[in-house]
Amino acid sequence: MNAPLESLLDRTRSIAAAIDAATARIVPAWPLDRLIAVNPYEGHADTPIAEAQARLRRLGGTSLTMPRAWYREQWLAGRLTCADLQAAAEHWLDEAAVTAGAGATTLAPNVEALLDALLDALERAGRDDTHPSPRLPLATTLAEGPYLPGQPVRWAELVVHQVSQHCAAWFDDGQAAWRPDSRSGLYASWCERIAFDRTLPSSAGRSSVNACATALPSEPQAVVAAVADLLCIADTDLEEWCEALLLDVGGWSAACAWRRWYTPAPSTGDPMEDLLGIRAAWEWLLLHDDPALAGRLRTARRRALEADVSASTQRDRIDWLLQSAVEHAYSRTLCGALARPADHPRQPVDGTTAATAGEAPAVQALFCIDVRSEPFRRALESTAPGIRTYGFAGFFGVPVAHVPLGTEVPSPRVPGLLEASACATQTLGGARGGDAGRDAGAADARLAMLRRSRLQRQRRWATLRSAAASAFGFVEALGLSYAGKLLKDSLPSIARAKRWEDHGLRADEATRLRLRLAVVPGSAALPVDGCMAGSDGHGPARGDTQTEAGAHPAGADLAARILSVLGTIGLKPPLAPLVLIAGHGSQTRNNPHAASLDCGACGGHTGEVNARLLAGLLNDRPLRAELAKRGVALPEGTLFIAGLHNTTTDEVTLFEDIEVPPSHVEAVAELARHLHEAGNAARAARAPSLSPDLAAAGPVRLLRELRTRANDWAQTRPEWGLAGNAAFIAAPRARTAGLDLQGRAFLHDYHWADDPDLTVLELIMTAPLVVANWINLQYYASTVDPVRYGCGNKLLHNVVGGHVGVFEGNGGDLRIGLPWQSVHDGEHFRHVPLRLHAFIEAPAGAIGTILGRHARLRALVEHGWLHLFRLPEAGSLPQRYLRGTWGPAATDRTTG
Repeated sequence: MNAPLESLLDRTRSIAAAIDAATARIVPAWPLDRLIAVNPYEGHADTPIAEAQARLRRLGGTSLTMPRAWYREQWLAGRLTCADLQAAAEHWLDEAAVTAGAGATTLAPNVEALLDALLDALERAGRDDTHPSPRLPLATTLAEGPYLPGQPVRWAELVVHQVSQHCAAWFDDGQAAWRPDSRSGLYASWCERIAFDRTLPSSAGRSSVNACATALPSEPQAVVAAVADLLCIADTDLEEWCEALLLDVGGWSAACAWRRWYTPAPSTGDPMEDLLGIRAAWEWLLLHDDPALAGRLRTARRRALEADVSASTQRDRIDWLLQSAVEHAYSRTLCGALARPADHPRQPVDGTTAATAGEAPAVQALFCIDVRSEPFRRALESTAPGIRTYGFAGFFGVPVAHVPLGTEVPSPRVPGLLEASACATQTLGGARGGDAGRDAGAADARLAMLRRSRLQRQRRWATLRSAAASAFGFVEALGLSYAGKLLKDSLPSIARAKRWEDHGLRADEATRLRLRLAVVPGSAALPVDGCMAGSDGHGPARGDTQTEAGAHPAGADLAARILSVLGTIGLKPPLAPLVLIAGHGSQTRNNPHAASLDCGACGGHTGEVNARLLAGLLNDRPLRAELAKRGVALPEGTLFIAGLHNTTTDEVTLFEDIEVPPSHVEAVAELARHLHEAGNAARAARAPSLSPDLAAAGPVRLLRELRTRANDWAQTRPEWGLAGNAAFIAAPRARTAGLDLQGRAFLHDYHWADDPDLTVLELIMTAPLVVANWINLQYYASTVDPVRYGCGNKLLHNVVGGHVGVFEGNGGDLRIGLPWQSVHDGEHFRHVPLRLHAFIEAPAGAIGTILGRHARLRALVEHGWLHLFRLPEAGSLPQRYLRGTWGPAATDRTTG
C-alpha cells in the first residue's frame, strides 16, 4: 500500500471514529407522548463533572453552575453559612489529595476566596456576573451576517432556524397535511430542499447558497470530511469539532439520538449522522460562499485552542465550591435527621400500634418512589397509624405494553431504557353485567369495531378543523352550533379529566373493560382483573380465553417474575388482610408536557395499568398455588386492590376491578376514608406552594380549587411535579418514618438483611437510583442552563410534528428539558439545583461490591454526578463515599 492511500484511509477512519464518538455523547430526548426525564449530561458522565463543564462550555457555551447572584441570595437568606464554605473547601482538598497528591492542596481556594466571590456578587448585584470563556468558533459565528431592512440577522440564527424547520417537516408524524418525502433520508432530503430553498432572506446571499448547494457531497460523512480538511482540523480535534456542530442544534440532536436508540437500523439511514452532515454542510456552504472565511476560521480556532484558560478554570473552581457548599447545607440537615437514635419519637407507621411484633398491619400500601408520594405517604401514616407504606418503582416490576381494545399501537408502561416483555389488552370478559367465555370474544370484537369507527370520525373531524382550506372558516361556518363547545372548554370545571385510553368509548363502556395479559407471544391471554374472581373474590372465573397460571408453561415464568417483584419490594409474610398497590399520574389540560408529570417508570404514562395488572395477578388462585410451591404462600385472607394517586389533586382512586368479598367490604371502605383524610392533609400542606390564596382554604374549597386548576387550559402550574427533588433513600421505611422530607426524596424500601446475595441491592443501585439521578439532573440542567437544556416559556410553545417536541415561538432549535414554569414561580426558583444525595442502608462492603461490578455507576459517584452515603445502624452518623473510602458525613449535630 502506498503512503498517500494509507494516509487517506487513516484520515477516513479518524473521521468515522470522531463521528461515532461525538454522536454517542448526545443523549436521547423522548417524544412528548412518552416523555421521561433524561440526564442531558449522560454522554459526559465518564469524566469528572467539572471537566465536563469545561468541555461543554467550550463546545456549546453551557454552564453547570448557577450565576453567582444566586449563591449570593442563598448567603443572604441564611441557607449558606461559613461552615458550609469551609466544608466545601476541605472536601475539595480531600478530593485533590486523592487524585493529584498532597502538592495539589496549594491550589485550593480557601474560605476567604469564597467569601470574596460572594462579596463581589453583592457589589455586582443587578449587573451581569457571567464571564464567558473562549468557545470553539464555527463558520456560522464568524461569517458576516446578512442585513435585512431594520435589523441585522446572524448566520448562526438563520442556520439553526433553517435546519430546525426542515427537521420539523421531515420528522412530522401526522400533524401536517404535507411533509417531505422521508424515503431518501434526512440528509438527502435536506440537500434537495436547500438547492431550491426560498425561505432564506434575499439579502442573505440566497442565490449564492442555492448555487453552492448543487455541489454538496452526497453522503453526510463525506461533507464532514471535506470541511475538516478545508479547515485543517487535526485528528485529535475532530471529535470536539463534530460535537460542537451537534450542540449548535442540540435539541434536534437529542431528538435524532432517540430515533437512533429506538430504531437502531432505520431503512433511511442514521438520523444522527444525517443531522451532523446537514450542520457540516452549512459550514461548507458558507466557506465556499466566502473564500476568505476559511483563513479567518482557522486562525480563530487556533487561538481558541491555545487560549490561556487558567482564569476561567479558577473561576469555575470557585463556582463549584459554592455549589458544593449549598449542597453541604442540605446534606448536613438531612444527615442529622437520618442519624436520630433508634428510640427517637416517630409516627407509628410500622404497624406496631395495630399489632404486636411479628403480626401483620391492618393495611399495607405500596406507592411509587416518586417524590410526590412521600408527602402523601406521610399524611396517610399520620391519619391511619395501622397502615404501613412501601416505596417501589412505579411500574411495579410488570414490564408491559398497553394496547387498548380497538387500537393497534402499543404504549410501553416500563422505564425508558427497558423493553416490555408482555402485552396488556382489554376485554369485557368477567366484567359485572358483561359477557363471559366465548361470548366475551364476540362482545370485544363488537366494541372494538364500534370504537374504531368513532375514532375514525373524530380523526376526520380533526382533519377538517385543521386543514389549510377550512381552518379559518371552520368556526364561522358552524356558527352558534360550535359556540357551546368553545364556551364549555373555556369555563372552569371540577370534573375528572377524560383519560386518553377512554377516547372512543362511552363512560359505561370504559367502566366495564378489564385488563388481561398476554404472558408470552403466541400464548393464550391471562385475564388479570379482579372480576376474573369467583364469588369469593379470589378464585378465577372460568372462560375459554383464559389460561390458568399454574396449568400453562407460561404460569411458571409468571410466578418467577412475581416472586422477584415481591422480593424486591420487601412485601413478605405476614401480609395484611388488605394490600393496596397505588400507581400515580397527573391531571392537566392543554399541556404538551403532560407526560412529564406522569410516571417516569411507566414510560411517561400513569401507573394504572401496572398497578391493576399486579393486583389481579396476586389475587389469582392458580398463580398463588404456583407461588406456594416456590415457598411463598400468600394468605387466603389477603386481598390485593389497585389504586391511582392523582398527584395534581392528591386524590387516590380505588379501581372497581375487584369483587370485594364480604369479609373485606368494611376494610376497603375504611381505607377509602383514610385515603380521603390523607388527601385533605396533603393538599393543605402543599397549597401555599401553589398559591397564597389557597393557604387558608378549607378542605372542600381546596379540593374544588385544585380540580379547577387541573382542568384550566390557561394554568401553567397545575402542580410542581418533581421540583425540589434532592435525595434518594433506600432503607426500611422505619428509618424515615415521621420525618418531613418536604417532598424532595425518592423513598425505596430495602432490607439488606433479607438480601444475602445482593441481588436486590444491585437492582436498586443500577435501575431506580440511576433513574432518580436522571430526573435529578434533568431538573438541575433545566435550572442552571434553561436556554440550552430547558424548553422555555409555556405561553410560547408550539407543538412540533404531532409529538416530536416544541418550539418556543415559531422556530429556533427544538426545545428539550422542562418548561421555565416548572422550575420558577415568576419571582424565585422553585427547584433548588442540587446533585442527588443517595442514601443506602447496607454494609459498606455490599455497596462497594456493586460499585465494583458496574463501571458506569461507579463513574457517576466518583466523578461527582451524585453524592453517595450509607446509613449504619440507627443513631449512628451517616458515612459519605469519597474516592473508594467512607468517611463521616457532617450533620447539624457535628457542625452546629
